[in-house]
Amino acid sequence: MNMMRRIFPALLLAVVLIGLPGCFGSSSTTEVKETDPSKMSAEELEREGDKAAASGKETEAVLFYARALEQSADKGKISYKIGYIYLGLEQWNKALAAFKQVANAENEHVGAMFGAGYASFMLEQFDTSEAYLKKTLEIDPKMGDAASLLGVV
Repeated sequence: MNMMRRIFPALLLAVVLIGLPGCFGSSSTTEVKETDPSKMSAEELEREGDKAAASGKETEAVLFYARALEQSADKGKISYKIGYIYLGLEQWNKALAAFKQVANAENEHVGAMFGAGYASFMLEQFDTSEAYLKKTLEIDPKMGDAASLLGVV
């Protein structure tokens, strides 16, 4: 028992000295995440937008996506994400504008074509809706939602 009393403080000191540096990290291995949007890359802004959208913070997501576009992010991809946020918010004009950006960048983007067709339908722009929905079915003939909505137009 006496031997244990002498060994325990040394053992405790060794554990503390070995483990303590790991608690604080070192400047060479610890990466500090940038939280200032003005200093984030387009990819970081897009990821933050995705996180905000997933947690129901649509307005915040759109702001991150808009900044990503300013940083030369993939216009079609980001505009598509913005379009679907606006669809969810029932802001049909903004959704349509975003989907048109995608259609201009990527003429074969089935999701953007369908989104534009849906937004046009909700705006009662039936001729425009029909054109987008037909284009959707040209790209993906099995897209049932587009076929169903086209049957209504």
